[in-house]
Amino acid sequence: MKKGRVSARTMGYTVGALIVISSLTVFHYAKSWKNNLSLWQWAYQRQPDSVLAASNYAGALLSYGRLEQARIVAERLFKEHPHGTAAINLGKIQLLTGNLALAEKYFEMAGSFPLVRNGRAKRLAGLATVSLKRGDYGKAEKYLNEALAINPNAKYATMYLAYALYLQGKEDEARRYIQENNSGIGKYPFRELDYIFKDRKFIELMRTPSPAIGVTSPD
Repeated sequence: MKKGRVSARTMGYTVGALIVISSLTVFHYAKSWKNNLSLWQWAYQRQPDSVLAASNYAGALLSYGRLEQARIVAERLFKEHPHGTAAINLGKIQLLTGNLALAEKYFEMAGSFPLVRNGRAKRLAGLATVSLKRGDYGKAEKYLNEALAINPNAKYATMYLAYALYLQGKEDEARRYIQENNSGIGKYPFRELDYIFKDRKFIELMRTPSPAIGVTSPD
């Protein structure tokens, strides 16, 4: 019995020490992970051949406007492990650099790979963005309605659709739509939404209360 008590006490001390060590390790890395970018940079540096790490790191770089770094990571990933998310990231990069033809090619290419629901919606939103930039608003609306049918919670598609309405002169309809769908233009350092929402008038309009429903879009 005495040996059993000693063994139990030793086990307790060991488990306690492991918990403390684990907590300190998490705390140490949590301080380094100041944001999404630093988290995936850390993961990518340790596992550069990980598809998940590389894909999310490229996406984080893109979100913070580091286009050249994002392109290098995304192209390497697409060359070594071709898949839909890498193609979508490359499409976004081409949109931001103004190459609509290549952007469309990558978004179309993404459709030949298996994609989760949100990935399919993002691909369609990418194609819609290309159409918006070309002035083909009807085609953009078609893509966006398809995206929202796949993922009704895709706020980026809601915003793009509001923008398509706005570009057609339907400002009040655009504002009501975005507010009734509980979406809004937030404050971003440089998110993927920025490659379409350069129009400051549109952004301010979406942040203004709609007289019809009397609410303000969340900031």
